[in-house]
Amino acid sequence: MGAGIFEVTYWFLIQEIVGDELGEELTPEYLSRFSQHAMFVDRLIGEPDSPWWDDTTTPERETRDEIVARALEKAVEWWGRSYGDLVDKDWTWGKVHTTTFRHPVLSSISPLDRLFNIEAGPTDGDSQTPQANGFSFNEPFGVRAGPGYRQIWDVGNWDEGRTVIAGGQSGHPMHPNFADLVPFWREVRYIPMPWSREAVEAAPNTRTLRLEPQP
Repeated sequence: MGAGIFEVTYWFLIQEIVGDELGEELTPEYLSRFSQHAMFVDRLIGEPDSPWWDDTTTPERETRDEIVARALEKAVEWWGRSYGDLVDKDWTWGKVHTTTFRHPVLSSISPLDRLFNIEAGPTDGDSQTPQANGFSFNEPFGVRAGPGYRQIWDVGNWDEGRTVIAGGQSGHPMHPNFADLVPFWREVRYIPMPWSREAVEAAPNTRTLRLEPQP
């Protein structure tokens, strides 16, 4: 719940800070540049009297705390309007921050998209967390960038290697390995990646691809 409220508040906060200066045309473009406004807001938070906090569309001079409170009020209103009044149950980051692995060609062609796209569901993190799964504030809050491949090697024992890939090893939607690694990827779990021939041959469910020349 806390992560969801924070992220939506931050979304409104950026608009409250720059919306009056940039206007309706440029504000969406600035929202799409996450690394830039993240650094800007991080610095600005430490300057409570900066002129950036003032809403130039009003006769009063607003302060940092007033603008942050305004953004929080809008976030609470947005959550209530979009997901109802069950705060503990429905105002969660996973409600809006979800991952869909989209096919590079068929992702928007119905009904093939249902077959070729992979729905990974609720996803932790954002662009600024160790579990980095970023999104665009122009199209909040679906994941648009994240780790496609993770790998851990123990250089003292190569057979203890671990790996996970976003989706699965097969690119064929009817294959059992098309999306079988999605739960591992989403939950930051790994599968063994044995190194030596002995470890590979002893691994359970090992499959061998044998290439033989045509006669």
